Amino acid sequence: MLTKPFKKLFMTTLIAALFFTAAFNIIPFADAIDASWYNDELTVFEIDSAFKLAEFSKLVNSGISFKGKVVFLTDDINLNVAPYNEGEGWMPIGMRSSFKGSFYGNNKTISGLYINRDKYAGLFGNVAGYIFDIYLIETDITGKSHTGGIAGWIQEGVIKNCYVDGSVKGNSYIGGIAGYIGQYGKVENCCSAAEVFSDDYSGGIVGFSGLKGKIKNCYSTGNISGKEKVGGILGGTNANGGKVEYCYSTGKTEGGSYVGGIVGDIVHSADKVVNCVALNPSVSGSSYTGRVAGNNKGTLLKNYAYSGMQDKDGDIIWNNKFHNQINGQDLDFEKMFSGDFWEDEENFCNAAFDTDVWGIKDGNLPILKNIKYAQDADNSHLRQNGAKASAPTLASKTKNSITINAVIFDNGQVAEYAINTTDTAPDSGWQADLTFIGLIADTTYYIFARSKVNAKYLTGAPSESLTVLTDAGEIILAGADVSAPTLASKTKNSITINAVILNPNNGQIAEYAISTTNVMPSSGWQEGLVFANLSADTTYYIFARSKANDQYLTGTAKTLTVRTDAEKDNNDGLSDGVVAGIVIACVALIIFAGVLIYLIIKKKKQNK
Repeated sequence: MLTKPFKKLFMTTLIAALFFTAAFNIIPFADAIDASWYNDELTVFEIDSAFKLAEFSKLVNSGISFKGKVVFLTDDINLNVAPYNEGEGWMPIGMRSSFKGSFYGNNKTISGLYINRDKYAGLFGNVAGYIFDIYLIETDITGKSHTGGIAGWIQEGVIKNCYVDGSVKGNSYIGGIAGYIGQYGKVENCCSAAEVFSDDYSGGIVGFSGLKGKIKNCYSTGNISGKEKVGGILGGTNANGGKVEYCYSTGKTEGGSYVGGIVGDIVHSADKVVNCVALNPSVSGSSYTGRVAGNNKGTLLKNYAYSGMQDKDGDIIWNNKFHNQINGQDLDFEKMFSGDFWEDEENFCNAAFDTDVWGIKDGNLPILKNIKYAQDADNSHLRQNGAKASAPTLASKTKNSITINAVIFDNGQVAEYAINTTDTAPDSGWQADLTFIGLIADTTYYIFARSKVNAKYLTGAPSESLTVLTDAGEIILAGADVSAPTLASKTKNSITINAVILNPNNGQIAEYAISTTNVMPSSGWQEGLVFANLSADTTYYIFARSKANDQYLTGTAKTLTVRTDAEKDNNDGLSDGVVAGIVIACVALIIFAGVLIYLIIKKKKQNK
């Protein structure tokens, strides 16, 4: 039987061994942690590869929370590679324990994130820290519960300036950015273009919001669907003091019950939805359905909805369309695509949309300034069909151009035009200009008109074509004959010829070329009479012909044969080296003579 001290030692050793095993072996992707880049004494870390990101996930899941530490992503990462795209896919950072540090994405992208797991699914699993400036591209995430693009669960943490596209789906608490916001969690300045589905609590940005959860300055463009509690921004809330503000959604939202363009279900009197805009093409459900909120027991203030939004039957008739009711106040085209609407504080409660956060301009919906990834919302459902254009009419034509008359529309759209050599409207090449140039003479062209897309209208269907035959080109005559070129002068490296005479003198000019073979070259023709940089003692053939122009063809070439001068024989004279040697010898002789004379004179003076 073990003594008490030995029992204590044995249990301590066993616990330590189990902890070590859990921390460094029974973890994501099976193998042990390569933590050579991690030093617990450091507070700042950089991640630049999928491998290091996976090792970071292992460290967090082993219990290292990174609290008080900062992690920077320094390069774009592709996770659509083995082992991260196989089996259950990516192991979320903090699936087994919370991440409590700060993660800065530095506006980098993580593409191909694939997850097929149980709960707490997302790039991060459980977050009690801060996540900023990360863009998830082409995600494919499936989790049974608490699943989101950036994080599955966030509690007392913040997700800010993030973007997600692709798809996020599961059974409950599913959101484009975060699946579940626990107490005091925040999601701010985020955009999701992801398709989202859940049986229960499905939201374009967040699936479920708990105690005092906040969603602010976010928008969703993906289609959101589910069975219950489905919202363009938030699936539902069951909290005290939760808030959604300054958000909008543009995707289809559909489900069974509790379906809303912004929030599906609001069940606490302290929860608020303020200054939000539902621009969904449709919000459809069997019960508890509203343009802004499906069900509300909280507070709604200054919320708007697209006046053409359809219900499950395709109707646009909604009751109680007021800013403080579940169907919101009607919003027409002129206002929603006007910068003034979003910037006017009279349209909202307390303040308008913040222009330090939102990029606002006429003709477009607001986008988030701090998200550097391309934001391409599909707002076609908010526009009416474009006007039908009549066929354009001819104004004038030449052999190389066609000019048409402008097509006018009554609805304020402007026209654009395209040309083709077949009677089918092209997909590209449309222009506002009325003149088409660079055409081929004596050729049939088909010209189309259509109304151009703007803030209120879609591009109209192409018109019937206008058929135009360009004028025929001028008759091209044979080029003039030329006399054979004659030699003017030559050296070992150049040949100069005399200008040739054209017969008849029809206004053409002559051009010349040179070759080492008696074959007329296809290029290198010149108007100059001098050919330089030639080889000595070499036979050249010089060609002359009349030059083509708009009226005449190139004439028949004539040839001159010339051999350049040979190099001078070194025996005919002194070489440069010999001459230099003679000069040096003469100078030395003069100097020697001078010194000798000086010494003789000096000697005579001494003898005196």
